Amino acid sequence: MSAIQRIIITHHTHTDAGYTGTYPDVAVQHIRHLRAALDLCEREPRFRWTIEAGWALDMFLNVATDTERERMRQCLRDGRIELTGFYAQPLTQIANLEELCVGVELTARLAGDLDAPLDTVMLNDVGGLSYNLPQVLARYGIRYVVNGVGGWRVMTPFTTLPHLFRLRGPDGSSVLYYQIKDDAENRQANLGPAQYGFGLIYFLWPVLRELDGKPALVGNDGEKTIFNLHGREGIDLLCERLTRQGYPFDTFLMQFGSDNQGPTERLLEAVDAWNAKHRTPEIQLGTCHDFFVDAEVRWAAQIPEIQGELSCSWSEHVVTNAYATGRYRVAREKLNTWAAAEACCAGGTDEGADAWGDVMWRLVMYHDHTCGLSMWEWAKRRDESGSLAAETFDLPRASWEIKSGYANSALAQVRELAEDQFIALSSDNPDSPAKVSVFNPHSFSYSGPVLFTSAAAPVELVLPGGSVVPVDSRRCNTKHWLHRAWLNGVPPYGVTVCDVRTVKAVPATLYSAGEWELAGPNLIVSVSPQTGAVCGLRSRGSGREWVDASVNQLNEACLFDVRGVTPGPTWGGLNEPVQFERQSLLRVTRRAGWAGTHAATLTVERVLGPESTPTVVETEYILDGSGLRIRNRVTRRHTVDKEALFFAFPIQLTAPWRFDIDQQGQATHFPDERLPGATNHNLAANRFVSVSDAAAQVVLTSRQAAVVALGTPSYYHYGLEYQPIERPTVFSYAFNNLWETNCPILQQGELWFEYHVACREHGYSPVAACQASRKALQAPLVFPGDLPERCGCQATANLLSLSTDEVLVESIRPVGDDQIQVLLTEIGRRDNACTLTLATDIASYAVAGTFGEPLAWQRVGKTPIQLQFRPAEFKVLLLKRNSAV
Repeated sequence: MSAIQRIIITHHTHTDAGYTGTYPDVAVQHIRHLRAALDLCEREPRFRWTIEAGWALDMFLNVATDTERERMRQCLRDGRIELTGFYAQPLTQIANLEELCVGVELTARLAGDLDAPLDTVMLNDVGGLSYNLPQVLARYGIRYVVNGVGGWRVMTPFTTLPHLFRLRGPDGSSVLYYQIKDDAENRQANLGPAQYGFGLIYFLWPVLRELDGKPALVGNDGEKTIFNLHGREGIDLLCERLTRQGYPFDTFLMQFGSDNQGPTERLLEAVDAWNAKHRTPEIQLGTCHDFFVDAEVRWAAQIPEIQGELSCSWSEHVVTNAYATGRYRVAREKLNTWAAAEACCAGGTDEGADAWGDVMWRLVMYHDHTCGLSMWEWAKRRDESGSLAAETFDLPRASWEIKSGYANSALAQVRELAEDQFIALSSDNPDSPAKVSVFNPHSFSYSGPVLFTSAAAPVELVLPGGSVVPVDSRRCNTKHWLHRAWLNGVPPYGVTVCDVRTVKAVPATLYSAGEWELAGPNLIVSVSPQTGAVCGLRSRGSGREWVDASVNQLNEACLFDVRGVTPGPTWGGLNEPVQFERQSLLRVTRRAGWAGTHAATLTVERVLGPESTPTVVETEYILDGSGLRIRNRVTRRHTVDKEALFFAFPIQLTAPWRFDIDQQGQATHFPDERLPGATNHNLAANRFVSVSDAAAQVVLTSRQAAVVALGTPSYYHYGLEYQPIERPTVFSYAFNNLWETNCPILQQGELWFEYHVACREHGYSPVAACQASRKALQAPLVFPGDLPERCGCQATANLLSLSTDEVLVESIRPVGDDQIQVLLTEIGRRDNACTLTLATDIASYAVAGTFGEPLAWQRVGKTPIQLQFRPAEFKVLLLKRNSAV
C-alpha cells in the first residue's frame, strides 16, 4: 500500500505564449480562460484555478469590464483563484538582475492593485533556476516555487535532488522548492511527459476512460504507454514511483495543465468519482499555497536545505534566434548607459521613468522561454512547400517576428532615447567641438578608451590640469573621423571635460600591426594565417603565454552540422546518440591592418565549408590597453536541420583552475556551486566568464552571445553524470538549430558576436572581472561641449562614490517623482561595510521597499551614508536632489 494519503491538484494552464499560436492568439485564449475560470468559481465553490503568469492577467485586465475586474478581485482575495509571481515564464539565467526583479514586480503590482495575496511562483517547462533567484523572490515576499519541468531537453526530473527542499541563494535567502520529478523509463521516443501535465496523464484521462466505458488496453507490451492508462492505474503508477524514489510525505501536489488550454469542467466530476470509489489517496482541488502552507506546518523539520545553481539546457533556446538575442543583450546594456546619464543629468523625471519602463517590459517579454510558433517537422513542411518563403510559413514567420520584435523594438527605442539625450546634452558643434564632455556610466573610476567622431583631424585633448592626451584619428567617410583617446580617472557617474585642439602632426605610434601580428606596450597578438584565429597572446613584460593552442585557438570558429552523419534517434537529453561533423575551413584572407598611439587592428576573413552554402566570418581584432577586443560578423544561410557554431577561447592555466560565470550581479563558481543535474555545456553568462588559477585570471566578456560551454563544445547533453572539464577552455555558443521545435526561419543574414579578453597576472578577483566586463560593454558617453555648464555643475559632478570595490552599482535610473533609484550588489561574497558619498545636491535618501517605495526618507548630512551588506546581497536606494525636496 502506498504511503500517499492525499493529492492536491492545482488546475492551471501553461503560458506558452507564441508557441502554440501567435502572441495575440494566445492572449485572446487566456482572456477567455480567465472568464471561464470566473464562471466556474462562482458556479462551483470547490473549483480552484491558478494563474501561472501575470501577463495573462494583465491581458485580461486590459479588456475586462468593471464587473469582471471586481469579480476577479473577489476570487483572488477569497483564494478561489491563485495568482503566481512571474509575469512571463522566464529563462532565469538569461535575464539580468534588474530584469528578473521587474519580471516579478510587474505581477506584484497587479496583485497589489487587486488586493491579491502573492507568495508563490510557478515556473513550467524550464528546468533551471539561477543562483540569485531566491533573493529576488524574497524581496517581493515570494516564499514558494513550483517547478513543473517540461519533457523536452531537461534533466532536472531525473536527478538526485529531493522533491521538496529549501533552495538557498548566495546571500542566505531561501525559497521552498517543489517538483514531482519523473522516471527516465517514462520517456517516449523524443519526448517525455511534462510535469505540469501529470494531472491529465495520470488522473483525468484514466478516470474518464473508466467513466466513459472505454476499455483498458491489455498488458504492457509497448502498445500501452502512460498516455493510455485506465482507471486508477495512473495514480497507482505515480504513487509507486514516488515511494520508490523515497518521497517522505503523505501528500503531494500534482499540476493539472497543458499548453494554453482552459479550465476543464469535467475535472470535478472525475474528483468526485475517484473519492466515491477509492479510499486512498484522497484527491482534492487546491492551490500551490494550500500545499506549501500545509507542508511547512507539518514537515518543516524534515525539509532539507540545498544551495547552488541549477542550470538548464533551456538557456540555449535563445541561441536558436541569435540575431534577436544579440539585439536584446545590446539593448539592455545601452539602456543602463542611457539611464545612468539620464539620472545624473536630468534627474528622476517621470518621462525618463516611463521610457525606461517601456524598454524594460520588452526585455522581460523577450527572455520568456519560447521563441516562436512550434515547428516540429519543419523540414518536411519545407519539402512539401518547396521553400521557407512559401505562404505556408507566413504564420510561423509572423510568430517569430513578434518575439524578435520585443528585442528589436527595445533596441530601437533605447537608441532613440540616446539620440534625444545627445541632442539635449550637447552644447557645441559635433563637427568641430571646442570641448567634449566624457561621462562615466559606472560606479567606479573609469580608465580606458574613449571614442568620438568629428569632422576635424588630427586633434588632441587637453585635460583640465593642462595635460595633453594624444588622439588617434581614422576616416569614417569623406567628412567624418573616428577619434580614439585613452583617459584615466573619469570619476564614477561623473564627467571629465576636455578641450579639443587641432594639431598639425599625428601622434607617435606606440602600437604596431604586422602581416599577422599586433603588438602594444602590454600584449603581443599572433594570428594564424591557417585559421584566422589567435594562436598566441603574450604578455610583453613577463613573457606569459595566455592561449593554449594545443587543441583550439582563441576565437577559432567551430562549425558543426549533421552533413555526412547517418541520422539516428534522439532522446531529449538523456542518451542522445546524435553525432555532428566539424565543417572544414576553406580559406583565410587577411583584409587590413592599422596601428596608432592607443590601439592596433587586424581584419581577417574566414570561409567555412561547404562551398555551396558557406559560412563567412569577418573578424576585426583590436588590441588596446584594456586587452583584446574581437568583432566577428557572421553571414550564413541555414539549410540543414541541426547545426551549431562556437567560438573557442582556450586559456593557458595551471591546474587547478576555476570558472566563474556572471549571472544577476553574482559570479557563480563552476562546478563547485552547481547542483546535481545542472549542465556545464550551455550556461548562460550575463556579462562575463572568468577563467583563473592561483596566479592568473582571464575575463572573457561577451556582448551578443548569451551561452557558453565549458571544456568541450557540446551540442547535446552529457546525461546526468557531471563530466570533468579537462581543459580551461570556454566555447561561446554563437548560434544553433538543435531544437527540433524550431526552424531556421529567422536565422538568415548577418550576425554579430563581439568579445573582449582581459588578462591579469593575479588569481581570481570578482572586482577585476566585474569592472573589466562593464567597461567593455558600457563605453563612456561623449557629448560635444561643456556638460556641467550645460546642466549645472552639481548635476554631473560625481553623483555617488563607494568606499569599497566589492559593492557595485548594478544600475542607476530615473523612477519619477524626481527620484533616482540605485541598485547596489555585494560581489565579494562576504560581509561588507560600504560608505556612500553623495553629490552635494542630493538632499535625502531612502532604502527602497518591495515596489521601490521609500521605507523612510533621511536627510543627507555631512556624514557619509553607512550600509551593511551580507554576502551577495543587493539593496535598492532612492535619492532626491535639493530641488525635489
